[in-house]
Amino acid sequence: MRVYMKTCVLAAVTLSLTICSLVSVPQTLAQITQRETLYVDDCQGTPHYTMTGSTWVYLYGFGWRGEHYYVQMENPSNIGQTARWTPDITTAGYYAVAFYLPPISDSRNHALYVLSSFGTTPDSSWHDQNYNSGNWINLGVHYLTEGMVNAVMVVNDSTSTSGNIFRADATRFILGPSELDIEPERRNAYAYGQVDVLDHKDWELRIYNIGGTGLTVQQTMCATNAFFLYEPSVPVYIEPRSFEDFTIRFMPLEDQIFDDTLKIISDDADEPCIPIPLTGEGVSIRIVVNNDDGPPGYVEEVGEWETANVGANCPGINNLTSRYGVRPQNPGAQATFTPDIPFAGLYRIEFALPVTAAASTNALYVIRPGGGAAPDSVWLNQCTDQACEWRLLGFHYLVPGRGNSVSVIDSGTGTGYVIRADLMKFTYCVPVPVILESPMSGLPKEWTLHQNYPNPFNTSTEIRYHTPQAGHVSLKIFNLLGQEVRTLVDIVQRAGEYEVIWEGRDNEDREVASGLYFCRLRTCDVSKTIKMVLMR
Repeated sequence: MRVYMKTCVLAAVTLSLTICSLVSVPQTLAQITQRETLYVDDCQGTPHYTMTGSTWVYLYGFGWRGEHYYVQMENPSNIGQTARWTPDITTAGYYAVAFYLPPISDSRNHALYVLSSFGTTPDSSWHDQNYNSGNWINLGVHYLTEGMVNAVMVVNDSTSTSGNIFRADATRFILGPSELDIEPERRNAYAYGQVDVLDHKDWELRIYNIGGTGLTVQQTMCATNAFFLYEPSVPVYIEPRSFEDFTIRFMPLEDQIFDDTLKIISDDADEPCIPIPLTGEGVSIRIVVNNDDGPPGYVEEVGEWETANVGANCPGINNLTSRYGVRPQNPGAQATFTPDIPFAGLYRIEFALPVTAAASTNALYVIRPGGGAAPDSVWLNQCTDQACEWRLLGFHYLVPGRGNSVSVIDSGTGTGYVIRADLMKFTYCVPVPVILESPMSGLPKEWTLHQNYPNPFNTSTEIRYHTPQAGHVSLKIFNLLGQEVRTLVDIVQRAGEYEVIWEGRDNEDREVASGLYFCRLRTCDVSKTIKMVLMR
């Protein structure tokens, strides 16, 4: 199976960047209205800030104003401590309430926060004191009356499952205006961390309207295709003093670090475009077989092999030794690497060796893809002056499990005193989907499964389909009995146009017989089928 990319992605990305830049201009021209904001910090003491329970410790150097209080959980039963912030409200109204914690790890992962507004039922929520620390964390929009009759309290209850430190620092109260006013849950950068290529990770961003009239989020935009709004569909109307949750998905299609900016575009004249930095790393699916692993991943089949107390020094790989055979004493020496392949697909196969100047200059590598495919042979010079140099053996379609192998063999040709074996790497090659045109106007409008071409076909046929939105896509081949023959696609994909080649083989990479077959495209709520005729 092969999946082909369209070539006009550069134009799409360029247009997206231009649009984002144009949208951001009004923000630099608008005058941001100064909000009425009240802060209550732990350093203010009674009656604005009080603590109960034991034992609270004052820590200087970390906190909103350079200090805060904490409880060290030396005894797991030492719970029940509370901290309470009581603002002196001079103007009754709706306030966006938030708390602040210093960026220190090992804090309680499920602390209870209770907001008490005079005359109303207290509102409770649990928060991880590690998450987003060093920034303001929203507790929602609440109506607060005048005076010192409203409070925020944090409780060290028994629900935390990790973290040895319970913390308290500062609270913030922003008075919502009578008109619309956007306030995202966070404005600082969000890091997705490492995500496997082909996989995805979601971040739920809560966007508040703390004002008194309705707000519309008109669009969310990013410059790259790796980050996008998964749900809901924009535009989104947010009621006064309310919020909506937005799922921002990171789906890396390449093995690299992605840095981008999410731009939230709304009809708030003061802040029409709010930027939030995003970062994430796409990590390819790799299988590394090390000579240190031993059977069944590494086996020496012919000749006498010895250990060298040095191996290729490749980042992220614990490689203590390498193996070698002395060529004059071991004609035809052979060692085989057998990876445990997670799923079928095209893989890039590479090897690495330690620094050496006396290795074979014409070592034979035999790649044996599973499923009955013919072996492939490559002759390469094993000498290298680099601590980690991955050398390409080729691209091959591999079947799941341990049915594929690569052997290094002393063919008796070339010069060099030893034949070496160390690391073998198998990297999955992602079938990359690419959007045809601008995300503003060029996306498909509906799910479409085109008739395959050619049809009937003899050896291979091309299947094209369109996806109007991101989601999980399954494309499978079935026979007349309804039995699954081949899974072509079974991943989450971006919106766009795709082309897949079916070469008339089943999931075990065996040729199937002539006859009538069905190709079915299925998503969460769509199923489409076409008929295909294979004639050998």
